[in-house]
Amino acid sequence: MSKLSDRVVSFTDSDSPFHGAINMIKEIASAEYCSLIIYNFSEGQVKWHYANDHQNDTNENTPLIIPEEFLASSIDNKEILFIRKNNDNEKGLSLPPSFPLQQLLIIPLSGKHLSALVVIGESENRKKLNNKRNIRKLTAFLDSSEYLLSFLNKYDKAHELTFKDDLTKAYNRRYLDRCLREELNRAIRNTSKLSFIFFDLNDFRAFNDSYGHYYGSRLLVYITHKIMDNVRDIDKFVRYGGDEFCVILPDTPVDGAIIVAKRILEVLQKLDFPTPDGRKVVLSACFGVSSFPDNAKNVKDLICEADRAMYSAKENGKDIVVITQEISERMQKRNIDV
Repeated sequence: MSKLSDRVVSFTDSDSPFHGAINMIKEIASAEYCSLIIYNFSEGQVKWHYANDHQNDTNENTPLIIPEEFLASSIDNKEILFIRKNNDNEKGLSLPPSFPLQQLLIIPLSGKHLSALVVIGESENRKKLNNKRNIRKLTAFLDSSEYLLSFLNKYDKAHELTFKDDLTKAYNRRYLDRCLREELNRAIRNTSKLSFIFFDLNDFRAFNDSYGHYYGSRLLVYITHKIMDNVRDIDKFVRYGGDEFCVILPDTPVDGAIIVAKRILEVLQKLDFPTPDGRKVVLSACFGVSSFPDNAKNVKDLICEADRAMYSAKENGKDIVVITQEISERMQKRNIDV
């Protein structure tokens, strides 16, 4: 099982479709904290984590992280789990001393494609969250969980379409902004590395001029599928626009990003794309690489530094990977609107 607690996606606000349901669950349980964690088994990852923030944890950059073993135990065994601070339950689980809540009640919901965890918390021990009356009311409310999860599955698919490029089905620029913020926050929390690759195809305009936009579009789709087969599942491949692409690389230092960039370049050089006249397509690209925390401190830095490095590569010739330390003086003045 992948880390559930690490993939916090977003928190509820008045625009969230789950805002009302979470508030109602919170009121039924008379609890201080409530969250809904949606898990996709086929992808092995959390899709969303919507929460009513705890009073001491209202900053999106520092979410209340629920220990991994609690979530895994409940979802694996499909059973309600009650955990208190300084008091082991029957599974030997106890909230750590530094945890901001005194007790947690975790209720799993199972569906065909998605599963969910309802997590309810209380910072005081004035009453146990797992009392029979509480459980009975919550169970009655959640009895229609199969319908809820069916809705969430449809919502997931519709939601994902807004972040996919219409042509290539790679992630789009809207997703890039959101994903980079989330991964940067995660890198900050875990004191880990985050790298970013920006690359631009060389001579793509000449291909369009030779074969037309129909074949140009087909080539972009073909390239996207080939590259997506050569990056990790946790990496995110993005079409920035036109023939410009990006790769978000969590838990990856600069050296690792350079290896990925060279692998993508090799994929481009070995393309076997059928053209109308039967000629072999020979493509190349220029790559720029940036990394947190080495040479970028925020999302704008990650994008701008990699963009400058990419254009430095164009100045120096084709098939080149450039990291931000190698940017030319002229390119240091280049800026893009992020």
